[in-house]
Amino acid sequence: MAARLTFLTGSRAGTAVDLPENETTIGRDPGCHITFSPNEVLVSAKHALILLGPDGYSLRDLGSRNGTFVNGEKVEGDFLLSHGALVQFGAGGPGARFVMGSTAEQMPTLDQHELARASEIFAATKSSGGSAGKPASEDVTTTRDLVAVAVKRGKLNRRTVLLVALVAVVGIGAALTLQLRNTADLERALAELSETLETERATRSQLEADIAQFQMQADSLEAFLSEEQMRVANDPRIDADAIRDMSRSVALLVFTYGYAEEDSDRMLRYEVGPGGTFQFDVGPGGRPTPRLSFGGNGDPVQHQGTATAFLVDSSGVLLTNRHVAEPWARDEYLEFLRSRGQDVEGRFIDLRAYFPPGGPSYPLTIERVSDQADVAVARIVGPSPRRSPLPLSVGGSSAGPGDQLVLIAYPTGLHNLLFRESRDQRELIMQSVGRRDVRLLAGELAARRLIQPLIVKGDISDTTPREIIHTAESTGGASGGPLIDLSRMVIGIHYASVRSPSPGDPFQTQRGVPISYAWNILPIGVKRVLEGRN
Repeated sequence: MAARLTFLTGSRAGTAVDLPENETTIGRDPGCHITFSPNEVLVSAKHALILLGPDGYSLRDLGSRNGTFVNGEKVEGDFLLSHGALVQFGAGGPGARFVMGSTAEQMPTLDQHELARASEIFAATKSSGGSAGKPASEDVTTTRDLVAVAVKRGKLNRRTVLLVALVAVVGIGAALTLQLRNTADLERALAELSETLETERATRSQLEADIAQFQMQADSLEAFLSEEQMRVANDPRIDADAIRDMSRSVALLVFTYGYAEEDSDRMLRYEVGPGGTFQFDVGPGGRPTPRLSFGGNGDPVQHQGTATAFLVDSSGVLLTNRHVAEPWARDEYLEFLRSRGQDVEGRFIDLRAYFPPGGPSYPLTIERVSDQADVAVARIVGPSPRRSPLPLSVGGSSAGPGDQLVLIAYPTGLHNLLFRESRDQRELIMQSVGRRDVRLLAGELAARRLIQPLIVKGDISDTTPREIIHTAESTGGASGGPLIDLSRMVIGIHYASVRSPSPGDPFQTQRGVPISYAWNILPIGVKRVLEGRN
């Protein structure tokens, strides 16, 4: 039974661990199978245990100080994990997603929209003692914001320390008055005071480590970009100038989707009261949960993401992936709503394309999706940009194993574009945006003419009737990018990174859909134009 923990937050964020078919211990102790950094102060030395039984994988808390949570609920005893469960080690601590079966072996490169919902659940466990109507967490968009939040939290921690110290002093007086009958309580209060001080010091250390990690990721991305540019420019078989011209027709897709009642315009929205404050209900364990309703008066419940598409006809027809055109297809919250008897569907709130190097955006509509492969057709609503459509290898390509290809896409989406700029420029951009919203950030980058896809070279490892297996590196956001052979024809559409099925093996391959599947769903008029062009 294949199973994996994919870490979404904390020091291990972005990594995944395959679970063996026995016990897996988790904690800060170096002897644990999954070990957290010593700076993860909310995780106990031996925090939790995952074990495989007859019914599947179960999670057990090992008496940790801050508890273990699944989907926001505290774990008591052995908790049977279901596919997609969100596991958090300590209230406000690092979180991970548990996946099983084939999903544990295959990871779509579309930005993971469920990360937003996961973050809400993780934040809710941390803020369960907070008052209703206040946000669960600070909105951090820049390094400066990060530092400001840390300082603010530091002040709160110092207030807590003073309060604990005052309680300790009162405890001392009471103990003396009662002839030291409460010595044990006094020792416990002093121990808590010492632990709070230690947590404060560790939090500051973690902040410094996080800032260093962000900078390291930016430096790594910059080095990768420089290396790829040199590889493409120095390969005599690749016409670098022609490929750069083709990249102008590869668009960054930015989308937002929510939940709507079927055959209705009513969206699932947050309910707000006077002054725009969120309304809350008290959930299990006394934890506040936002109040939601169809046709409510607040912002819609929404998910954001980015992907790639490319122009194939001057009328504004683009190709991308089916899982980009229907990003809610694997949405667990949508399935939850349907399981409660709601006639609800995923629906785009906004879907638009940005072409290099920037300028205006182009609203899109999804025209058709394939029922045979991960391919979809989109169309620009209104005038199209003046770009040359990419030529499709409609008669089949002679490219095969060992031949080279080029992938043009937007891996990691807006973060890729943002971290190409200097640190000062990044901060200016984020300050102008003001809050975390991919639409605002994309608009700002487009206004600064910073929209530019990544051009990555790779080899064809194998071809099958349904797939092109290649080595052009990619990550989330590259879904929908064109795969171009040395004759500068589009032979496929990138759709996923597939991991090795062997536990612990980091090897993964990149996968594309042959362009023939896209040909089957293109509009008749576009096909005629392409046939005449070829």
